[in-house]
Amino acid sequence: GMGQFVEGVRRPAAATITGNTLVCGNDTLTYTLPSINNGYYCWQVSNGTIINTTPNTITIRWDNANELGTIEARHVSQNVVESNLAQLNINITQAPTNVQIQNVTSNSFEVIWDGTSTQAFTLNYRQTGNPLWNTVVVTGNSYTLSNLNACASYELNLVSYCGNNLTTHTLTLTTPTAG
Repeated sequence: GMGQFVEGVRRPAAATITGNTLVCGNDTLTYTLPSINNGYYCWQVSNGTIINTTPNTITIRWDNANELGTIEARHVSQNVVESNLAQLNINITQAPTNVQIQNVTSNSFEVIWDGTSTQAFTLNYRQTGNPLWNTVVVTGNSYTLSNLNACASYELNLVSYCGNNLTTHTLTLTTPTAG
């Protein structure tokens, strides 16, 4: 009947959402759908906040947690027939926050932070004034630096990589050892 004709012929095709699917928490990224001449896109997002939309893009700030985000969109045509759902799943890696130092001695201290990573964190450190960084790869959310110089100040730089190292979250902290 006529209903089938509207459903079968006039229903817009489901579009493909393009954009980075591996992200760090707190990243703000833009995703794109094909341009359309009529109607509009209806968007839904989980585990992120919509910052901006244009007729065929959406900009999202992802939540800072280890979780799955989703973007969903339907093309609603001028005669208000909805397309099938376009969906994109996003793997969110928590960025490190609340970096702190504890258990300070004359030649060591422990670095702790909030956040777990599906990939490793990179902890860079150097004595203040040294041009060269030392690097350790950390899979948990704490690490004890040892064999340090007494009464010295150290710079720390904690990085989480998300999606082929396209995004880095860097926190730099300067801390002294005990004198």
